[in-house]
Amino acid sequence: MKRRQLLQILGLTPIAGSMSHCVLASELQPGLFFYDQRFDQAISAVSAIRDAIAVDADVTTVWQQAIRPELGSKSLSVRGLTTESFHFCLKTLISDHARVQSASLERVSHDLYLWSIATQPYARMEINA
Repeated sequence: MKRRQLLQILGLTPIAGSMSHCVLASELQPGLFFYDQRFDQAISAVSAIRDAIAVDADVTTVWQQAIRPELGSKSLSVRGLTTESFHFCLKTLISDHARVQSASLERVSHDLYLWSIATQPYARMEINA
């Protein structure tokens, strides 16, 4: 995969044709970005993304520490460059606890997928006794 194509997939836009300086779409849309640290392609692709979070095959720590505490109180934007199984497990957990507003999944290599999930908290029902 060419570097320019990968930058476009990740949402990076070259400034004035220079590949060394990029504007991140994620700076316009705050959220969490995860990448699978087992793959060199993922590591090099996200080097320009500030605060990208390295993960491995296990979604448990990410779920418990970074995502679950935030779901009930606010909308959340989560993106990643990981395996399909990581995305599937995380999306399943998220959909049990919040409304999935939008989701996308795109294969970028044999093992890696670029994905995004945007959530909205469930509306709380008040019961008047």
